[in-house]
Amino acid sequence: MFHHIAPHRFSNAFAPALARAQDFILHYSAKGEILLLAREGDYALPRLCDVAPETLGQLQYLFEMDGQGCYLSAGETALRVPGGGYYPVNLLRSNLNRDTAYAGVVGAQLSRWYGDNRFCGRCGAAMAPSQGERALICTGCGKTVYPKISPAVITAIIDGDRILLARGAHYGAKFFSLIAGYVEIGETLEQAVARETMEEVGVRVKNIRYYANQPWPFSDSQMIGFFAQLDGDSTLHIDPAEIAEAAWFERETLPDHPYSISIAGEMMEAYKRGKVYYRGGDLIVD
Repeated sequence: MFHHIAPHRFSNAFAPALARAQDFILHYSAKGEILLLAREGDYALPRLCDVAPETLGQLQYLFEMDGQGCYLSAGETALRVPGGGYYPVNLLRSNLNRDTAYAGVVGAQLSRWYGDNRFCGRCGAAMAPSQGERALICTGCGKTVYPKISPAVITAIIDGDRILLARGAHYGAKFFSLIAGYVEIGETLEQAVARETMEEVGVRVKNIRYYANQPWPFSDSQMIGFFAQLDGDSTLHIDPAEIAEAAWFERETLPDHPYSISIAGEMMEAYKRGKVYYRGGDLIVD
């Protein structure tokens, strides 16, 4: 999955320090594009020593990658870096260097958060970075705001040797994936699985079992994966506002998922290869 970057090491410990020449600089344009160095068909993050000093904004410590600090350059004015250019963040989905891709996308998540919280939603005063934790504190009323992380459940629904897949009605989705949706207030993750399944495809589920989870910085989400068994009638009743198409697939006819970096792609592949199955009401993972 996207966050599996070993042998590289990502650390989100909040340990701000003065940026050094070899530390990485993350900068995003007004369109949300990321500054990258193009190198032999792949991309790299610029280092502090690469950036023309007069174009650099105020630096905000973000995290570390392999012990090297990663800093956000404030402001939307382009930085001047020899060989550098601004590219869509989604380009990093296919970046060969997983450490670069992950740092760039997590940085984009934090950049959006800083940009969306320049002023307090309670009193309107300016927000300022906390010196003790990854948070913003209102300079007027003291309100504290933390980075946005939206929990979402994603579920592989099994009926014997069949799995339920759907194609979303939004964003021009062209491929089948698993049923997914954001967790609502006042419900458990398992209740969210049951609710989303009923709302989107009109079937009931049972034996809801946790599989794995994945940070998904592209949408500020934490994706929590479950398997579940069909409970009763398998007839689908889709919500056209959410789902364009849904169907049951045998293992042999399972369509390819284009994003092996996603938890959806991993779960579908695990089912296709017979590595995940139910024995009675128990989920077995080989």
